[in-house]
Amino acid sequence: DNWPQTADYDLNDLVVGYQFKQVLNANTALVELFADFSIRAIGASYLNAFGFEMPIPASSVQSVTGNALSGNFIMTSANGTESGQSNAVVFVTDDPRNQLPYPGTGEFVNTSAGAPWVEPDTLHLHITLNSSIALSVIGYAPYIPFIVVNRLRGREIHLVDQMPTALADPALFGTGNDDSDPATGRYYKTVQNLPWALNIPGHFDYPLEQNEIIGGYLKFAPWAMSSGAEYSDWYLPNISGYRDEQYLYPTPE
Repeated sequence: DNWPQTADYDLNDLVVGYQFKQVLNANTALVELFADFSIRAIGASYLNAFGFEMPIPASSVQSVTGNALSGNFIMTSANGTESGQSNAVVFVTDDPRNQLPYPGTGEFVNTSAGAPWVEPDTLHLHITLNSSIALSVIGYAPYIPFIVVNRLRGREIHLVDQMPTALADPALFGTGNDDSDPATGRYYKTVQNLPWALNIPGHFDYPLEQNEIIGGYLKFAPWAMSSGAEYSDWYLPNISGYRDEQYLYPTPE
């Protein structure tokens, strides 16, 4: 969550597991969504909100239920999407610490070795649409996930090459360690192509607090620097020479 700086680069500031269920009609068009979000770890002192943008008009959404918003930071319209957005932006939580409370010892939550394990909490979202939408239009989950850092609404962090929402501050691009170039569609990468966020298909053993992901995952850097052309399986367990377990958090899950 230090973008546009890389800082400790442990990529554990917010770890979220997700599962989407898309409900289709007889024409295989989307009519509603069910989504489960499991808050697994918080390795940050910042207060970071988590949400996602769908590539459909905000007015296409009828209702959003099941998310956890305190009501004093993320402003929403009557249908539950974020106010001031042309596309549908849905926030899952504006304070993950409400779902994963600090255990009293250790630095943060589920990122420090020897600190008590806090069982992940799961939020169950239900999104209904005003009318069906073709999958060719909306695409597939997880759509465009992102965090908003420390209640600074303009400071969004996305997956690589995903455009920010309309409320992001474009002045931050190209500052610090960020090498974004909106004119060419390049977003949220360093000059070496290192990302600030990851989407992993399956369980992920994230790094211990203040341990660079590059130390725990030995093929991460060549994967990122090659823009994914090399070592696309860099995150998988039980492959010799891929991991150094001493730098990874030993989750009891």
